[in-house]
Amino acid sequence: QLALDTNTIFILLSDHGEEFMDHGQIYHKGTLHDELNRILCVFRGPNIHPQTINTNISGIDVLPTLLDLLNQPVPDTIRGESLAPLLRKEEGAPILQTAVEARTLFAHRMDNHNIGREYWAVIKNYWKLIESNSHAPKLYNHQKDIGEQDNIFSANPDIAKTLQNELSGFQAKFNTDNKTAAQKVDVFVDDALKEELESLGYLE
Repeated sequence: QLALDTNTIFILLSDHGEEFMDHGQIYHKGTLHDELNRILCVFRGPNIHPQTINTNISGIDVLPTLLDLLNQPVPDTIRGESLAPLLRKEEGAPILQTAVEARTLFAHRMDNHNIGREYWAVIKNYWKLIESNSHAPKLYNHQKDIGEQDNIFSANPDIAKTLQNELSGFQAKFNTDNKTAAQKVDVFVDDALKEELESLGYLE
């Protein structure tokens, strides 16, 4: 009766996954393994073709995609790539998919259980590098090891160095660009908020 299939765009999106001892922990503590940062992302709406797009995308792609689906201009200041041509299977979709697959994606997380501990990840094609100030670098090949159980960093020095260089360049921009630099904000946590955060696994 509401005709939602013709006039509404639905987006199903999660902010993180959950670990169940995949790498020795539970819930969603501070790591960047795939069980935590490989999230659900589903679009449904007018002119969106049912399909599975097998390529790496990022949360920063959601806003430009939504604006594009709504036929609204995407400001140049917005990062990310509109996936609308892929969703609508437009003529230029294969070219866009090739460009999206060629991108290097970055992830950053601060461990809320260990102050000062940070994690960075670089994802390019089927390669993924994880670095932290608390452990040695890890490199995974998702073609052979989607569960990220076999650290092949030492066996692939050229790939590792390439990804580390890309990460260094991104970190330099992250630390100097006021639009992307992390900011600390003081937050008052009362008993009710503390209890809610504990139930979600953010506090112990």
